[in-house]
Amino acid sequence: MTAPTVPVGAPRRPVRPALLTGVAFLVLLAVAVIAPRALTSIDPTAADPLQILQPPGAGHWLGTDQNGRDVFARIVAGARPSVLIGIFSSALALLAGTVLGVLGAKGGRVGSAIVTRLLDIVLAVPGLLLVLLAVAVLGSGTGPAVAGLALVTTPGYARLVRGEVIRLRDAEFVRAAHGLGWTRTQVVLRHVVPNAMGPVTVLATLGIGSTIAAAASLSYLGLGAQEPAAEWGLMLSVSTAYFSRAWWSAVFPGIAITATVLAITVVGHHLQLRFDGRRAS
Repeated sequence: MTAPTVPVGAPRRPVRPALLTGVAFLVLLAVAVIAPRALTSIDPTAADPLQILQPPGAGHWLGTDQNGRDVFARIVAGARPSVLIGIFSSALALLAGTVLGVLGAKGGRVGSAIVTRLLDIVLAVPGLLLVLLAVAVLGSGTGPAVAGLALVTTPGYARLVRGEVIRLRDAEFVRAAHGLGWTRTQVVLRHVVPNAMGPVTVLATLGIGSTIAAAASLSYLGLGAQEPAAEWGLMLSVSTAYFSRAWWSAVFPGIAITATVLAITVVGHHLQLRFDGRRAS
C-alpha cells in the first residue's frame, strides 16, 4: 500500500503565534540564564544612593529599586536562580517519581502497597505545608526550597510512571524481550522505562513552570533566596512596600514570572498535543 499523497496547493498547518512567542521568550530566557552579560553589563547588586526609585528611562530601562539598583539588570540576573530552581526540583521529582512508579508497578503486591500508601500520605498533606516543613527542617534558602518543591511534585510523576509501566508490561515488544531470555530488570530498564518517559517528560516540562511560580512564592514569603540576591520572588516581596511610589520595581518582576510560566505552559501544551497525536496514530 502506497502512502497517500498530499495534493498540490493543500493548506499547510497554520503557524501558531502563541507558540512562536513562547519559544522566542524561552530562547531569550536561556540567554539570560547562560550569558546574562549578553543582555546587560550593569551589576545587579550595585547600589547607587543617588538613583533610588528612579522611573523607567534612558539610563535605566525598567527603573531602579529602593537601593538604586537597576531593575532590568536584576531581572536578567534573577532568571538563573528562578529557572534553575524549577529545573532542579522538577528533575529531582522526576527521578524520585520514576523510581517509585516502577516499584509500584513491578515491586509485587507488597511493593505496590507500600508505594501507594506513601504517595497517599504525601498527597493528603497540603503542598505548601510540606514545603514549609522542609524549609523548617533544612533551613531557608535555595536548597531547601528545591527539596520541598520536589517532595510536593513527586507523587504526580510516580502515579503517571506507574500507570505507563502497567500499560506497557503486556506489550508485544516486552513479551518478545522476555522470550529472548532477558531478565526482568533488563526488560524494565531497557524497554519499559524508556517507552514510559514520553508523557512523563511532557508533564515535567509543564511542571517546571508551576515550580518556578511556587519558588517565587517561597521567596516572596522570605523562605527562599535572601537579600541581596537577585531573584524574582524576592524582588517582588521587597518592592511591594514601595509600590505606591515605584510601581515598576514590583510590576516588572511579576511580569517576568508570569511570562515565564505562560511560555513554558504553551510550549509544554504543544509538546503534549504532538505526543498524544503520535500515540493515537
